[in-house]
Formats: sequence, C-alpha cells, structure tokens
Amino acid sequence: MRQRFVRMSVEKSIEKLLRGDSDANIRFDELCHLLQVKGFWMRT
Repeated sequence: MRQRFVRMSVEKSIEKLLRGDSDANIRFDELCHLLQVKGFWMRT
C-alpha cells in the first residue's frame, strides 16, 4: 500500500511539473525525490 501511495505521489508531482501551472509550488525536497526515483543521483 505504501509503495502505491509513493508511486501516485511521484506521478502527481510529475504532472504538476509538466503542466507548468504550479511548478513554483513544488518543494525542493519533493523535486529531489522525484529525480532520484527517475534514476538521477545526488552528488555529495
């Protein structure tokens, strides 16, 4: 159930970002998580 919620949350974030009408409302940590789910990694 948790995995489904995370997947729905990621998809919702992608939709918000791609629509462009609320991209300023996406939190930085949400964007970082979205990029990590899509295969990007963060340098430290």
